[in-house]
Amino acid sequence: MTRTLSARRCAWRGLLLDEARHFFGKDAVKALLERMAEHGLNVFHWHLTDDQGWRLDLPGMPELVRFGAMRASSPRPGEDASSDGAPYGPFFYTARDIREIVGFAGALGIRVVPEIDLPGHVRALLAAHPELACEGAEFPREPLCTWGVCEDVLCAGSDEAVDFCGRILEAVCDLFPSEFVHLGGDECPTARWRSCPRCRERIRAEGLPDEAALQGWLTRRLAEKLAARGRRTVVWNEALRRGDLPPSAVVQVWCGNPAAEAAAAARKGHDVVLSPVQETYFTLPEGLPGDPYRYRAWVLENGWTLPADRVRAFDPFSFVPPDLAGRVLGGECCAWSESIHDRAELEYKVLGRLAAFGEALNRPF
Repeated sequence: MTRTLSARRCAWRGLLLDEARHFFGKDAVKALLERMAEHGLNVFHWHLTDDQGWRLDLPGMPELVRFGAMRASSPRPGEDASSDGAPYGPFFYTARDIREIVGFAGALGIRVVPEIDLPGHVRALLAAHPELACEGAEFPREPLCTWGVCEDVLCAGSDEAVDFCGRILEAVCDLFPSEFVHLGGDECPTARWRSCPRCRERIRAEGLPDEAALQGWLTRRLAEKLAARGRRTVVWNEALRRGDLPPSAVVQVWCGNPAAEAAAAARKGHDVVLSPVQETYFTLPEGLPGDPYRYRAWVLENGWTLPADRVRAFDPFSFVPPDLAGRVLGGECCAWSESIHDRAELEYKVLGRLAAFGEALNRPF
Protein backbone atom coordinates (compact mmCIF):
# COMPACT_ATOMS: atom_id res chain seq x y z
CA MET A 1 0.00 0.00 0.00
CA THR A 2 1.14 3.55 -0.65
CA ARG A 3 0.42 6.74 1.21
CA THR A 4 2.65 8.89 -0.96
CA LEU A 5 -0.30 10.88 -2.29
CA SER A 6 -0.71 12.72 0.99
CA ALA A 7 0.05 12.50 4.67
CA ARG A 8 -3.58 13.30 5.53
CA ARG A 9 -6.13 10.75 6.71
CA CYS A 10 -7.53 10.42 3.19
CA ALA A 11 -4.54 10.08 0.91
CA TRP A 12 -6.78 9.96 -2.18
CA ARG A 13 -9.12 12.96 -2.36
CA GLY A 14 -10.39 12.82 -5.88
CA LEU A 15 -12.76 14.12 -8.50
CA LEU A 16 -13.66 12.24 -11.69
CA LEU A 17 -14.50 14.28 -14.77
CA ASP A 18 -16.03 12.45 -17.73
CA GLU A 19 -15.14 14.15 -21.01
CA ALA A 20 -15.99 11.19 -23.24
CA ARG A 21 -19.73 11.92 -23.22
CA HIS A 22 -19.44 15.72 -23.22
CA PHE A 23 -16.26 17.72 -23.74
CA PHE A 24 -15.50 20.86 -21.74
CA GLY A 25 -12.02 21.91 -22.86
CA LYS A 26 -8.82 23.22 -21.30
CA ASP A 27 -10.19 26.39 -19.73
CA ALA A 28 -12.99 24.56 -17.96
CA VAL A 29 -10.61 21.84 -16.77
CA LYS A 30 -8.10 24.36 -15.42
CA ALA A 31 -10.84 26.25 -13.59
CA LEU A 32 -12.03 22.98 -12.06
CA LEU A 33 -8.49 22.10 -10.99
CA GLU A 34 -8.20 25.46 -9.23
CA ARG A 35 -11.42 24.78 -7.33
CA MET A 36 -10.14 21.32 -6.41
CA ALA A 37 -6.98 22.82 -4.97
CA GLU A 38 -8.98 25.36 -2.96
CA HIS A 39 -10.91 22.50 -1.36
CA GLY A 40 -7.90 20.30 -0.63
CA LEU A 41 -8.48 17.68 -3.33
CA ASN A 42 -5.42 16.07 -4.87
CA VAL A 43 -6.46 13.52 -7.54
CA PHE A 44 -8.01 14.46 -10.87
CA HIS A 45 -9.41 11.26 -12.39
CA TRP A 46 -9.79 12.09 -16.07
CA HIS A 47 -12.21 9.82 -17.93
CA LEU A 48 -11.09 10.32 -21.53
CA THR A 49 -12.48 7.33 -23.43
CA ASP A 50 -15.83 5.58 -23.63
CA ASP A 51 -18.42 4.29 -26.07
CA GLN A 52 -19.46 7.82 -27.02
CA GLY A 53 -16.07 9.43 -27.58
CA TRP A 54 -12.28 9.13 -27.62
CA ARG A 55 -10.65 12.36 -26.44
CA LEU A 56 -6.95 11.58 -26.52
CA ASP A 57 -4.78 12.14 -29.59
CA LEU A 58 -1.93 9.67 -29.24
CA PRO A 59 1.24 9.83 -31.37
CA GLY A 60 1.19 7.39 -34.29
CA MET A 61 -2.50 6.52 -33.79
CA PRO A 62 -4.40 9.13 -35.81
CA GLU A 63 -7.47 6.96 -36.39
CA LEU A 64 -8.41 7.22 -32.72
CA VAL A 65 -9.48 10.85 -33.03
CA ARG A 66 -10.29 10.75 -36.74
CA PHE A 67 -13.15 8.34 -36.09
CA GLY A 68 -13.49 8.31 -32.30
CA ALA A 69 -13.67 12.02 -31.44
CA MET A 70 -16.90 12.83 -33.25
CA ARG A 71 -20.35 11.27 -33.12
CA ALA A 72 -23.33 11.81 -35.40
CA SER A 73 -25.68 12.90 -32.60
CA SER A 74 -26.33 12.76 -28.86
CA PRO A 75 -29.37 11.98 -26.73
CA ARG A 76 -31.57 14.96 -25.90
CA PRO A 77 -31.17 16.35 -22.36
CA GLY A 78 -32.77 14.06 -19.81
CA GLU A 79 -33.17 11.19 -22.29
CA ASP A 80 -31.01 8.17 -23.05
CA ALA A 81 -31.98 7.31 -26.61
CA SER A 82 -33.90 10.13 -28.32
CA SER A 83 -31.45 11.76 -30.74
CA ASP A 84 -30.89 15.50 -30.99
CA GLY A 85 -29.69 15.05 -34.57
CA ALA A 86 -26.68 17.35 -34.08
CA PRO A 87 -23.12 16.20 -34.91
CA TYR A 88 -20.88 16.43 -31.85
CA GLY A 89 -17.17 17.09 -32.28
CA PRO A 90 -14.50 16.42 -33.22
CA PHE A 91 -13.31 17.17 -29.68
CA PHE A 92 -10.03 15.87 -28.27
CA TYR A 93 -6.82 16.82 -26.46
CA THR A 94 -3.45 16.81 -28.18
CA ALA A 95 -0.28 15.60 -26.49
CA ARG A 96 0.67 19.25 -25.97
CA ASP A 97 -2.69 19.96 -24.30
CA ILE A 98 -2.23 16.98 -21.99
CA ARG A 99 1.24 18.05 -20.90
CA GLU A 100 -0.02 21.58 -20.29
CA ILE A 101 -2.89 20.41 -18.09
CA VAL A 102 -0.77 17.85 -16.24
CA GLY A 103 1.79 20.57 -15.50
CA PHE A 104 -0.93 22.99 -14.40
CA ALA A 105 -2.40 20.37 -12.06
CA GLY A 106 1.02 19.45 -10.68
CA ALA A 107 1.71 23.07 -9.73
CA LEU A 108 -1.52 22.94 -7.68
CA GLY A 109 -0.50 19.70 -5.94
CA ILE A 110 -2.95 17.60 -7.97
CA ARG A 111 -2.10 14.28 -9.62
CA VAL A 112 -3.83 13.49 -12.93
CA VAL A 113 -4.95 9.87 -13.23
CA PRO A 114 -6.07 9.04 -16.80
CA GLU A 115 -8.75 6.45 -17.44
CA ILE A 116 -8.61 4.36 -20.61
CA ASP A 117 -11.65 2.12 -20.32
CA LEU A 118 -10.94 -1.51 -21.30
CA PRO A 119 -12.23 -3.99 -22.40
CA GLY A 120 -15.80 -2.61 -22.31
CA HIS A 121 -16.95 0.96 -23.00
CA VAL A 122 -14.82 0.85 -26.17
CA ARG A 123 -17.24 1.63 -29.01
CA ALA A 124 -15.27 4.80 -29.92
CA LEU A 125 -12.02 2.79 -29.97
CA LEU A 126 -13.64 0.16 -32.18
CA ALA A 127 -14.98 2.86 -34.51
CA ALA A 128 -11.36 3.87 -35.06
CA HIS A 129 -10.08 0.31 -35.32
CA PRO A 130 -12.87 -2.13 -36.22
CA GLU A 131 -10.31 -4.89 -36.64
CA LEU A 132 -10.09 -4.97 -32.81
CA ALA A 133 -13.77 -5.95 -32.47
CA CYS A 134 -15.06 -9.51 -32.47
CA GLU A 135 -16.98 -8.62 -35.66
CA GLY A 136 -13.84 -7.21 -37.30
CA ALA A 137 -14.29 -5.21 -40.50
CA GLU A 138 -18.10 -5.38 -40.24
CA PHE A 139 -18.07 -3.04 -37.27
CA PRO A 140 -19.57 0.48 -37.92
CA ARG A 141 -17.05 3.32 -37.89
CA GLU A 142 -18.74 5.71 -35.46
CA PRO A 143 -19.02 6.02 -31.68
CA LEU A 144 -22.24 5.20 -29.89
CA CYS A 145 -24.88 7.93 -30.12
CA THR A 146 -26.94 6.81 -27.10
CA TRP A 147 -26.16 6.42 -23.42
CA GLY A 148 -26.16 3.12 -21.57
CA VAL A 149 -24.08 -0.06 -21.76
CA CYS A 150 -22.93 -1.18 -25.21
CA GLU A 151 -22.64 -4.89 -26.06
CA ASP A 152 -19.59 -4.25 -28.24
CA VAL A 153 -16.31 -4.94 -26.44
CA LEU A 154 -12.67 -5.50 -27.31
CA CYS A 155 -11.94 -8.89 -28.88
CA ALA A 156 -10.00 -10.54 -26.05
CA GLY A 157 -9.13 -13.45 -28.31
CA SER A 158 -7.20 -11.27 -30.75
CA ASP A 159 -3.46 -10.91 -30.20
CA GLU A 160 -3.61 -7.80 -32.37
CA ALA A 161 -6.18 -6.22 -30.04
CA VAL A 162 -4.17 -7.04 -26.92
CA ASP A 163 -0.97 -5.69 -28.49
CA PHE A 164 -2.70 -2.51 -29.67
CA CYS A 165 -3.99 -1.84 -26.16
CA GLY A 166 -0.43 -2.28 -24.94
CA ARG A 167 0.68 0.41 -27.41
CA ILE A 168 -2.06 2.71 -26.16
CA LEU A 169 -0.95 2.24 -22.56
CA GLU A 170 2.69 2.87 -23.49
CA ALA A 171 1.67 6.19 -25.05
CA VAL A 172 -0.48 7.05 -22.04
CA CYS A 173 2.45 6.41 -19.72
CA ASP A 174 4.59 8.71 -21.85
CA LEU A 175 2.05 11.53 -21.44
CA PHE A 176 0.98 11.06 -17.82
CA PRO A 177 3.61 10.78 -15.07
CA SER A 178 1.09 9.54 -12.50
CA GLU A 179 1.88 6.39 -10.58
CA PHE A 180 -1.71 5.31 -11.32
CA VAL A 181 -3.47 4.48 -14.60
CA HIS A 182 -7.17 3.59 -14.53
CA LEU A 183 -8.30 0.74 -16.80
CA GLY A 184 -12.02 1.02 -16.08
CA GLY A 185 -13.27 -2.56 -16.30
CA ASP A 186 -16.88 -1.78 -15.38
CA GLU A 187 -20.05 -2.85 -17.17
CA CYS A 188 -18.36 -5.26 -19.59
CA PRO A 189 -20.85 -7.55 -21.35
CA THR A 190 -19.64 -10.98 -22.45
CA ALA A 191 -22.18 -11.78 -25.19
CA ARG A 192 -19.75 -11.04 -28.04
CA TRP A 193 -17.11 -13.30 -26.48
CA ARG A 194 -19.56 -16.21 -26.27
CA SER A 195 -20.05 -16.20 -30.04
CA CYS A 196 -16.53 -15.19 -31.13
CA PRO A 197 -14.34 -18.13 -32.28
CA ARG A 198 -11.12 -16.31 -31.31
CA CYS A 199 -12.40 -15.58 -27.81
CA ARG A 200 -13.62 -19.15 -27.39
CA GLU A 201 -10.18 -20.38 -28.39
CA ARG A 202 -8.51 -18.00 -25.92
CA ILE A 203 -10.71 -19.33 -23.13
CA ARG A 204 -9.75 -22.89 -24.06
CA ALA A 205 -6.03 -22.17 -24.49
CA GLU A 206 -5.76 -20.33 -21.18
CA GLY A 207 -7.81 -22.87 -19.27
CA LEU A 208 -10.39 -20.30 -18.22
CA PRO A 209 -13.75 -21.41 -16.82
CA ASP A 210 -15.94 -18.96 -18.75
CA GLU A 211 -16.23 -15.63 -20.57
CA ALA A 212 -16.25 -13.62 -17.34
CA ALA A 213 -12.80 -15.00 -16.51
CA LEU A 214 -11.61 -13.83 -19.92
CA GLN A 215 -11.93 -10.25 -18.75
CA GLY A 216 -9.82 -11.06 -15.70
CA TRP A 217 -7.16 -12.61 -17.93
CA LEU A 218 -7.03 -9.53 -20.16
CA THR A 219 -6.96 -7.08 -17.26
CA ARG A 220 -4.05 -8.94 -15.70
CA ARG A 221 -2.16 -8.79 -19.01
CA LEU A 222 -2.68 -5.04 -19.29
CA ALA A 223 -1.81 -4.50 -15.63
CA GLU A 224 1.48 -6.32 -16.24
CA LYS A 225 2.26 -3.92 -19.08
CA LEU A 226 1.63 -0.98 -16.76
CA ALA A 227 3.69 -2.54 -14.00
CA ALA A 228 6.61 -2.84 -16.43
CA ARG A 229 6.45 0.95 -16.70
CA GLY A 230 6.32 1.36 -12.91
CA ARG A 231 2.59 2.11 -12.84
CA ARG A 232 -0.22 0.80 -10.66
CA THR A 233 -3.51 -0.24 -12.21
CA VAL A 234 -6.82 1.11 -10.92
CA VAL A 235 -10.10 -0.63 -11.81
CA TRP A 236 -13.78 -0.32 -10.95
CA ASN A 237 -14.99 -2.96 -8.54
CA GLU A 238 -16.74 -5.12 -11.19
CA ALA A 239 -13.32 -6.03 -12.58
CA LEU A 240 -12.43 -7.79 -9.33
CA ARG A 241 -15.49 -10.02 -9.75
CA ARG A 242 -14.01 -11.30 -13.03
CA GLY A 243 -10.84 -12.75 -11.55
CA ASP A 244 -7.86 -12.02 -9.37
CA LEU A 245 -5.82 -8.88 -10.02
CA PRO A 246 -2.18 -8.06 -9.23
CA PRO A 247 -1.84 -7.20 -5.52
CA SER A 248 -0.75 -3.66 -6.41
CA ALA A 249 -4.04 -2.92 -8.20
CA VAL A 250 -6.34 -0.35 -6.61
CA VAL A 251 -10.07 -1.11 -6.60
CA GLN A 252 -12.49 1.80 -6.92
CA VAL A 253 -15.88 0.86 -5.47
CA TRP A 254 -18.99 2.45 -6.90
CA CYS A 255 -21.72 -0.20 -7.26
CA GLY A 256 -23.25 -3.25 -5.65
CA ASN A 257 -23.07 -3.25 -1.87
CA PRO A 258 -20.22 -0.74 -1.38
CA ALA A 259 -19.30 -1.97 2.09
CA ALA A 260 -19.17 -5.61 1.03
CA GLU A 261 -17.30 -4.80 -2.19
CA ALA A 262 -14.74 -2.63 -0.39
CA ALA A 263 -14.17 -5.20 2.33
CA ALA A 264 -13.77 -8.01 -0.22
CA ALA A 265 -11.17 -6.02 -2.16
CA ALA A 266 -9.29 -5.07 1.00
CA ARG A 267 -9.23 -8.67 2.23
CA LYS A 268 -7.62 -9.67 -1.06
CA GLY A 269 -4.86 -7.18 -0.32
CA HIS A 270 -5.97 -4.32 -2.56
CA ASP A 271 -6.00 -0.65 -1.71
CA VAL A 272 -9.48 0.80 -2.08
CA VAL A 273 -11.01 4.11 -3.18
CA LEU A 274 -14.67 4.66 -2.26
CA SER A 275 -17.09 6.26 -4.76
CA PRO A 276 -20.53 4.90 -3.81
CA VAL A 277 -23.25 6.32 -6.04
CA GLN A 278 -25.57 7.71 -3.37
CA GLU A 279 -22.78 9.52 -1.51
CA THR A 280 -20.46 10.74 -4.26
CA TYR A 281 -22.17 10.88 -7.68
CA PHE A 282 -22.88 14.42 -8.81
CA THR A 283 -24.97 12.71 -11.51
CA LEU A 284 -27.71 12.93 -8.86
CA PRO A 285 -29.54 16.25 -8.41
CA GLU A 286 -28.64 18.24 -5.35
CA GLY A 287 -32.33 18.92 -4.70
CA LEU A 288 -32.05 22.68 -4.91
CA PRO A 289 -35.26 24.65 -5.63
CA GLY A 290 -35.46 25.96 -9.16
CA ASP A 291 -32.81 23.60 -10.57
CA PRO A 292 -32.97 24.39 -14.32
CA TYR A 293 -31.21 21.25 -15.53
CA ARG A 294 -32.27 17.75 -16.58
CA TYR A 295 -31.17 14.39 -15.18
CA ARG A 296 -31.14 10.85 -16.55
CA ALA A 297 -34.31 8.78 -16.34
CA TRP A 298 -32.88 6.18 -13.94
CA VAL A 299 -31.99 8.93 -11.45
CA LEU A 300 -35.49 10.37 -11.51
CA GLU A 301 -37.14 6.93 -11.40
CA ASN A 302 -35.23 6.10 -8.19
CA GLY A 303 -36.05 9.50 -6.72
CA TRP A 304 -32.42 9.90 -5.67
CA THR A 305 -30.93 13.21 -4.66
CA LEU A 306 -27.52 14.08 -3.22
CA PRO A 307 -27.70 17.18 -1.04
CA ALA A 308 -24.50 18.85 0.11
CA ASP A 309 -25.06 17.77 3.71
CA ARG A 310 -24.91 14.10 2.71
CA VAL A 311 -21.73 14.73 0.73
CA ARG A 312 -20.22 16.49 3.75
CA ALA A 313 -21.06 13.47 5.94
CA PHE A 314 -19.30 11.00 3.63
CA ASP A 315 -16.60 8.94 5.36
CA PRO A 316 -14.83 6.35 3.19
CA PHE A 317 -13.46 4.58 6.26
CA SER A 318 -16.98 3.79 7.47
CA PHE A 319 -17.35 1.23 4.67
CA VAL A 320 -14.81 -1.27 6.03
CA PRO A 321 -14.16 -2.88 9.42
CA PRO A 322 -11.44 -1.21 11.53
CA ASP A 323 -8.94 -3.97 10.80
CA LEU A 324 -9.15 -3.14 7.05
CA ALA A 325 -9.03 0.64 7.38
CA GLY A 326 -5.37 0.69 6.39
CA ARG A 327 -6.37 -0.40 2.91
CA VAL A 328 -8.63 2.61 2.31
CA LEU A 329 -6.79 5.29 0.36
CA GLY A 330 -9.73 7.69 0.44
CA GLY A 331 -12.65 8.69 -1.72
CA GLU A 332 -13.64 10.27 -4.99
CA CYS A 333 -16.66 12.18 -6.23
CA CYS A 334 -17.78 11.69 -9.81
CA ALA A 335 -19.05 14.07 -12.50
CA TRP A 336 -20.31 11.74 -15.23
CA SER A 337 -21.36 13.84 -18.17
CA GLU A 338 -24.28 12.08 -19.84
CA SER A 339 -26.40 14.80 -18.22
CA ILE A 340 -23.77 17.56 -18.01
CA HIS A 341 -23.74 19.31 -21.37
CA ASP A 342 -21.54 22.39 -21.00
CA ARG A 343 -19.34 24.32 -18.59
CA ALA A 344 -22.20 26.24 -16.97
CA GLU A 345 -24.04 23.01 -16.16
CA LEU A 346 -20.81 21.40 -14.95
CA GLU A 347 -20.16 24.20 -12.51
CA TYR A 348 -23.77 24.27 -11.28
CA LYS A 349 -23.82 20.55 -10.55
CA VAL A 350 -20.30 20.20 -9.18
CA LEU A 351 -18.86 23.26 -7.49
CA GLY A 352 -21.11 23.59 -4.43
CA ARG A 353 -20.87 19.94 -3.54
CA LEU A 354 -17.15 19.93 -4.33
CA ALA A 355 -16.64 22.22 -1.34
CA ALA A 356 -18.63 19.81 0.84
CA PHE A 357 -16.62 16.87 -0.46
CA GLY A 358 -13.38 18.68 0.37
CA GLU A 359 -14.61 19.12 3.93
CA ALA A 360 -15.47 15.42 4.18
CA LEU A 361 -12.12 14.15 2.96
CA ASN A 362 -9.93 16.65 4.80
CA ARG A 363 -11.07 15.66 8.27
CA PRO A 364 -8.10 15.16 10.61
CA PHE A 365 -6.97 11.74 11.81
